[in-house]
Amino acid sequence: MHQEKRTAGNDMIARTIMHRYSMLLPILAALSIPCGQLNAQQIAPPPIVWEQKPGPVGGWPLMIVPDNDTGIIYAGMRSGGIYRSLDSGRSWTPANVGLPRLDIRGIHVSGRGDIFAGDAAGGISRSTDAGAHWSEAGTGIDPIDRVGEVAVLGEDRNNQTVAIIGRQLYRFDAAAGAWSAIVGRVPGFSATALVTDTAGTFYVSTFGSGILRSRPGGGWVAIDSGLSDPTVASLAIDRQGRLYAGSYSGISRSDNHGDTWDTANAGLGTTVPYIAHIQILADGELIINNSNGLYRSNDRGDHWVRMNITAPVAGEGFAVAAGDVMLGTTRTLSRCRLTDPVWAGSDAGMHAWRAGSIVTTQSGLLFASVENGYLVSRDHGDTWDTVNVAGAHLPGRMLPLSEGEIVVVGSDSVRFRSTDGGTTWLPTGAGDGEKVAQFATLPDSSIIKVISFDFVTFQFQRSTDRGESWSPAGIDSTHDLAAFCMAVDAGTMLVAGHQRNVFRYTINNGIVRRDTLALSGAYVTCGAAAGNGVVFLGARLNDRGRAGLFRSSDNGRTWAQVNTGLADTNVAALLVDGRMLHIATGSGLWCGDIAADSWSRCDSGMAGTPLTALAKGADGHLYAGTEERGVFRTVDAVSAVPAEAHTTNTTAWMTATPNPADADVRLTIGAGHQGQARVEVYTVDGRFVATVFEGHVPDTGLRLVWNVARLPRSAYLLHLETETHCETTTIVVNR
Repeated sequence: MHQEKRTAGNDMIARTIMHRYSMLLPILAALSIPCGQLNAQQIAPPPIVWEQKPGPVGGWPLMIVPDNDTGIIYAGMRSGGIYRSLDSGRSWTPANVGLPRLDIRGIHVSGRGDIFAGDAAGGISRSTDAGAHWSEAGTGIDPIDRVGEVAVLGEDRNNQTVAIIGRQLYRFDAAAGAWSAIVGRVPGFSATALVTDTAGTFYVSTFGSGILRSRPGGGWVAIDSGLSDPTVASLAIDRQGRLYAGSYSGISRSDNHGDTWDTANAGLGTTVPYIAHIQILADGELIINNSNGLYRSNDRGDHWVRMNITAPVAGEGFAVAAGDVMLGTTRTLSRCRLTDPVWAGSDAGMHAWRAGSIVTTQSGLLFASVENGYLVSRDHGDTWDTVNVAGAHLPGRMLPLSEGEIVVVGSDSVRFRSTDGGTTWLPTGAGDGEKVAQFATLPDSSIIKVISFDFVTFQFQRSTDRGESWSPAGIDSTHDLAAFCMAVDAGTMLVAGHQRNVFRYTINNGIVRRDTLALSGAYVTCGAAAGNGVVFLGARLNDRGRAGLFRSSDNGRTWAQVNTGLADTNVAALLVDGRMLHIATGSGLWCGDIAADSWSRCDSGMAGTPLTALAKGADGHLYAGTEERGVFRTVDAVSAVPAEAHTTNTTAWMTATPNPADADVRLTIGAGHQGQARVEVYTVDGRFVATVFEGHVPDTGLRLVWNVARLPRSAYLLHLETETHCETTTIVVNR
């Protein structure tokens, strides 16, 4: 009798649990991990045509070079090529026709009237019409010397152009249009400046190997007796043959052709800053540029006087022409008179070209992170305004995140948010000085940020109040520096580490599980989730050769490389737009159906342009950030083809008996074919409990025994996931 009552009571408990479970079915369906196979019927990419939009005022001038004969001033940009000014630097126009690359590292105006430009890829271009047109001028240069930026250009005593390319000194023969090597290779590395005296002696400063001299007919000889620092950034020579060298230890001067050197730092302060540039004016006055500003000397460097109390932050480009001082910083170009050192902006016509990231908001605002700051466009990219984020001096790795009308800006040391469309910015969270590597939005609308502490560890922090406050996310992070993170489906987050490992975090009600993915070895740069467990990761070329595009159809468990059709496998950005995937590379844009096995070009109007970012605006237009040409926008709005709804494929199956159970449960699972599978247990509110099985399943299926004796009495969700299918069932623990 007691046994019958106990059995009836257990049955009643089981029915009650099952009834409560049936009411939770919609919630469980939302919490279960989606999986399935891609639709085999693919769609063709839509016709897309792009147009370049005007960039914002600004720029990053690395060098400013005046032509004293014509009055034209040339400015070489970190990206954006060369600009020239006909009005003493008050306004600028691009001068890039024929330039093969727009990352300019050296400009030289020759005594014969030619203009030479060296770029970051070891190439040299020449203009014979004051910069209106350019042509490559690399004939005669040994390919082994074209290994880095060409920043060292100069003139010999016969007004012939000379340049250090790689580690070799070359002279240009204008009649032959070719270069020839004239001295043996320069010892050491990283030549920074080149000057010549009236006797035909060459002097070269280097970044780490001091200063070298080569007299006519001789080789290179080190001349560093008394030199205060072997890391020399700047070198100049006056009409009397006196040499001046700038380093981290200030100014060194030589009156005997470099045989000996003396310091000349009087007036530069007790902590002498890095001397980036030295210019000698026609009357012999010296002007130097360092991290504290500009200083001048009228007595050959015996005494220095600071000349720019109101100057902007000292920068890279610097020149004096016709009584005007021009200073290029990471944000802009400023100008003042030598006789009146009050600075004013002087960048009219210049543009910031490198768009590192693009973010759109629901109201149609467009934000861009560029080489010299942040920008906002309120008219779909037709015009741009500077976003003044106080405290964020350099974009660097700054990565905006758009969440409705909130834009969070992260950098190496600061992060801000705006709730009024970028008009005002306020610091968000505690602990200024943290290095924010990335932001990601989870499916529950909370925000995750990655903070790197060093090159070994990092930490995840989570905000549930739209970036107002942050707390640790409970994720173990004692491994590689996180370079990229992305939220995927069902509380899953993928993280690509700096040391080429990829991790998968599954987050359920604060419980975090981490898996190392089989994608290790790829240098992952970007990612995008297409839904239904379909995820894409892009990687750039590395020493293991695992570059290009990777696709997972099971929420990051397994991956396949899908590079067919990609002419460039250095992937910089990915964008999923319905059924269409857009792939930004170093040579243009490719796209195709998310189920595609090959990809085709979708960059008419900007073909071959190195891309850095992708976004889709509320107006339906696609936007592309580029390495050198600003922002592009599609001519027409692009309508997304909706991704088809996912339906569970029942070729994966699972049975569990007895049910309800109080001890051993006999599980039988099948994948429809042999392959990998995993069986996991979740509570009815979606919390992960345990992994029952993970391994290979034969095509005939597999039988398992699972003991539930230690589980609390409740209903549980059993989830089977195979390589392409999934199945979910429930079991009641009744003990």
